Amino acid sequence: MRGVTIAMLGAALTAAAAGCAAAGARAAAESTLLGAGATAVPLAIGRGNGRPIVIVEGVAADAPPRTLYEVQLEGRGGRRAALGTISFFNESGYGGDGSSAPAARHFDATEALAQLGGEAVAVVFVPSSGVTGVAARPDPAAHARVGRVRVERR
Repeated sequence: MRGVTIAMLGAALTAAAAGCAAAGARAAAESTLLGAGATAVPLAIGRGNGRPIVIVEGVAADAPPRTLYEVQLEGRGGRRAALGTISFFNESGYGGDGSSAPAARHFDATEALAQLGGEAVAVVFVPSSGVTGVAARPDPAAHARVGRVRVERR
């Protein structure tokens, strides 16, 4: 049986750390940061069978963003229709490092899609205070973000 040297162990740990860093970089690259204004994520929804469900994966933040995010479908020509709201209030995932565990949110897009004539080109996230006439001021240090946005027909 061969012995394991410190150098071999160090090389293995370095390779493992590089793999973890690469995975983290891929996850960050696949995320879209939600800013102080409207943030659009391209999406193609066409006609098909079943109810269209928009799934927003990787909903996370490093700290509470102190705002809601309205989720809207955008059709051709910039018209929008409401899907729902994402709230980070009372997230239980903020740990010692302040981050929340990525989560997924599901939105039935049947009505919104009908309002847009059956086609959508993007999902738009708009900061909202939840009160008409009161501007939303998301905390930029929260780094609120979403991952992949997709559609399933059910």
